[in-house]
Amino acid sequence: MKAIEGVITAMVTPFRGDGSLDLPALRESVQHQIASGAGGLCPLGGTGEPLSLSVAEHKQVIDTVTSTAAGRVAVIVGTLLGSQTDIIECGRHARAAGADAIMVIPPYFVVAKPAHIRQHFEAIANAVDMPMVLFHGPTRSGVRLDADTILQLLAAIPRFVAIKETSGDLTIAAELLRAGPPGFRVLQGFDEYVLPTYALGGHGAVLSLGCLIPNLLRHLKDCFVAGQLPQAQRIQLSLLPLCRAIYGEPNPGPLKAALQMAGRSMGPTRAPIYAPAPATIDALRSLLPDILQAEHAAAQT
Repeated sequence: MKAIEGVITAMVTPFRGDGSLDLPALRESVQHQIASGAGGLCPLGGTGEPLSLSVAEHKQVIDTVTSTAAGRVAVIVGTLLGSQTDIIECGRHARAAGADAIMVIPPYFVVAKPAHIRQHFEAIANAVDMPMVLFHGPTRSGVRLDADTILQLLAAIPRFVAIKETSGDLTIAAELLRAGPPGFRVLQGFDEYVLPTYALGGHGAVLSLGCLIPNLLRHLKDCFVAGQLPQAQRIQLSLLPLCRAIYGEPNPGPLKAALQMAGRSMGPTRAPIYAPAPATIDALRSLLPDILQAEHAAAQT
């Protein structure tokens, strides 16, 4: 398994105008991410519109990303489907395709309790022989876990090697860094909290903005590692207005609009995610010139 650390891009799923998968665009996106220094790729996460994809389409995305990446970076495949049977099927496919890990989320809609969540994850771990990343995203799953419950899950299920911590509570990240199993990786899922997570000792992040500004996010990490804290702070703070625009409506609607403005169209979204409102488009048009200039400068470092 490749190291799960650094800036891992939460990838959008490209579609053609008729709504079908655009696999050539996906291959191009993988190449762009690797050339930009992404630490890894996460297809079929929340940014990848997984709930609108069939199991067969999940497998097409998995095959395209893993074959194009060809072992150059870690690939963490999102298996965020509602059915445990479908999760296992896609997880086994990801393993056969050469992915490094699968990402799983607590069951949504069913109002699961911790005991049910543990049973669910244990069943997946027993059926899919590969490392797992826990996606703790309460806004996605409707399930908020405290640090003690997460630590109990990690102790019970050794297949968990990392967490995408997307609760917005940095105390949870800190507790997992303090008391997590040896070698366990804590990854931030909110673009707004990347630098504070590094400061706590976090190992990286899984970020939607990696689709748009992978070089700038890599440069943020490089500045922090090099002890250039003021530069890292400037980058982190400069991203806040962009985050408000990108995440002010369902992801990845605004992100796909921004990618189109940047000349890297990934096509439309699938319903029930719709094109962003005119005010969001105006905000993106105002913000992108400076952001893309910074991205271009970071690409030269």
